[in-house]
Amino acid sequence: MSKRKGFTLVELLVVIAIIALLMSILMPALAKVKKQAKDVICQTQLKQWYLMFMMYTEDNDGFFHGELGAGGRSQGWVPALRPYYTGERKPRDDSDSESGAERDMRLCPMANTWFRSEGYSGPLVAWGIASKQWVEGGGWAYVGDCGSYGLNGWVCNEEPGVERYWPHTEKLWRSPDVKNAAIIPLFMDCAWVDGWPQQYDHPPDVETEMGTYDVEAMKQFCINRHGRGQLNGLFLNGTIRKVGVKELWTLKWHRTFEIDGDWTVAGGAQPRMWPEWMRKFEDY
Repeated sequence: MSKRKGFTLVELLVVIAIIALLMSILMPALAKVKKQAKDVICQTQLKQWYLMFMMYTEDNDGFFHGELGAGGRSQGWVPALRPYYTGERKPRDDSDSESGAERDMRLCPMANTWFRSEGYSGPLVAWGIASKQWVEGGGWAYVGDCGSYGLNGWVCNEEPGVERYWPHTEKLWRSPDVKNAAIIPLFMDCAWVDGWPQQYDHPPDVETEMGTYDVEAMKQFCINRHGRGQLNGLFLNGTIRKVGVKELWTLKWHRTFEIDGDWTVAGGAQPRMWPEWMRKFEDY
């Protein structure tokens, strides 16, 4: 009778070493594929948001919603468009709950794990009230109203009389029917729910620095969320594409925004002017 042979210890170690080597080669490729998949999902969601914005304007005589009152729970793009992404027409309150799919519509797949309301910061962090423990934000949003996209605040149709306390209404894009819509941001990856950028806004000194909705608001959008100094952006003509963090200053955020200002190549910006974390990224 022949004696049955098994694997020797050396042979097993060689096999394990080969498997470990193959895994080390495949893991970066798998990580890259996973990131590309998240990019595609993000851009697909932005396409859905464009359709919802357009449906809203069709239902409202061709005009956008009002955004300046977004400090209240019933104002701003989140509640204005809620009927289009949830199918629910009645106003929401804290006793209501959304499905995961409805909430995910407001979340880029790259930023759906951590929330600022839980003490986290950075380009992959979402905004909003993620849980009932965050009492601070209770005046402007309902629990669960969180997301990682933000509106260009200059795209809105404010009510008459707002000029008394906000004298900038002449800069607004009230309707999608405008010239040069391809360079007018509508909706983008963002560290906050909205923002009103100006050409003189400074870039963030560090990646975790934020401005406010109306002071240094460009910092809200200046986030390296998708790598290589890029974020995903939706424009007023429906175009969806990658946007460089330095490119933000070349976009037509409002009607009088100077697209060749001090923070652009055309305006004389030099690489050394940018914060260190941004210097390696492409100039515009």
